[in-house]
This record gives sequence, C-alpha cells and structure tokens, in this order.
Amino acid sequence: MNKNHYFCEITGKQTYEKLTDITVAFPEAEKICSPGQFLHILCGGNSFLRRPISICDVSKNSLRFIFEIRGEGTKALAEKGVGDIVDMLAPLGHGFDLSPKDENVVAVGGGIGCFPLLYAAKRCGSVKAILGFRNKAAVYGKFVDDFRKVCEVTLMTDDGTAGENGFTPQGLEKMLENGEKIDKIITCGPSVMMEKIISTAEKYSIPCLASFEERMGCGTGTCLCCSTKINGKMRCVCKDGPVFEFCGQNK
Repeated sequence: MNKNHYFCEITGKQTYEKLTDITVAFPEAEKICSPGQFLHILCGGNSFLRRPISICDVSKNSLRFIFEIRGEGTKALAEKGVGDIVDMLAPLGHGFDLSPKDENVVAVGGGIGCFPLLYAAKRCGSVKAILGFRNKAAVYGKFVDDFRKVCEVTLMTDDGTAGENGFTPQGLEKMLENGEKIDKIITCGPSVMMEKIISTAEKYSIPCLASFEERMGCGTGTCLCCSTKINGKMRCVCKDGPVFEFCGQNK
C-alpha cells in the first residue's frame, strides 16, 4: 500500500452555507504535514475520482480541512458524518517553507484560498492576515474567529457588507503605503487576486510564497493535467507545488 494512503475517522464536522469543515483523527499529522500541502480524497457516492483539498490545520492527533460543495464528488464527501471513514492520500505536494524565524509575514487569502493559510500562519514568528470574501454571507465566521486567535486579521469584502470595503490587494497596498514592515508574503486565492499580490511583492521586492489552485487528476505529477506556466517554466502544480516562490526566492 502507498505509504501516503490513510483511512481516517471523522471526529468533527460543521457546515456553513456550501462549506463543510471536517476534522479527522490523524496521529501523525503534526510530524508529517507541512502548511500548504494537500489531501487527495476519494469522495464516495458515484464519484471514482479523488479531489484535492488543502490542509487547513493540524494538531497533535488530528487534521482539519474545509471545502466547498461544487459537484457530485464534494457533495458526497459533505454527506459523511462523525464516525465515517475518509480515504485519502496525504500529505501531498510542496507546501509553505516557513518557520518561527519568519517575522513580519503577511498572509493574504481570498475565498476558499483563506483556508490553507491558517496552519501556515501558525508556523510564523509574527504574522498579520488579510482575508477577503465576496460579501458578508460568504464569511465563515468560525474560521475567521480561529484565525483571530493566531494573529491580527483584516477582514475585507467586495461589497463592504462585512469588514473593510474592497479587495485584498488593496489591503496589502494600504499596509505598505502606511509603512508597515513586511518581510514575506504568503497567499492563496483566485488567480486574478494572486497575480496582483505577486505583482505588488515584485514592486516592493518582498519574497512571496503563492499557493496555486488547478484541476488535478492523479495528485502526484503523473497525468500532467495540472501543468501550468509558472516563473516561465511548465510546472505540475500537484508535484512541484502547489506553493511556488517568487520575488527573490529560489524559483
């Protein structure tokens, strides 16, 4: 059997709108999982394909992931309950290279791209977060509250119905214009958002770690369906990423 193949019991589950927040028993999680890595989950139902879902958080004996229902596979996974078993390959991919030595880090997340940043923020010496959502209804309050236990959070919504009005790249620019010291940026979210975050990082010569989201088949770099051009080279997001380094880092 694949050494990364696990059958984990669901120990906690919460739902919000189309989101499902699941915790599974995983005694090895803290030892083998890095922030930014992902799970490749066999969802069940009529779906025979695995789905890639980012690791949200880990503790000594458990692992947490949050996902949005987008089709039959994720719908079947969302129907599982406490006591059910999740079949997953984990952890996969290259995550965020972070340590307590990393100070003055800013985590910028958009929508479901906010979720993999929680565990990443916990790895940093000091961090602030900018979390963006479409509107108040899209804000998963429990997750934002959990993030606020880790660091200072600036909440933004596209229409201003919760937190500050605007988009996360504007929030990052505002911090820089106000003279805040930022030594590293970590980000995950929609491609348009990340392009602007990476562009801002380049403008200010700040190292940036960006987690990309692409459709994946195998999750191990065999099928090549997640290949995309990054830093001028074709890369497999599942195997070479999903986290890639920009602006002064080793590319």
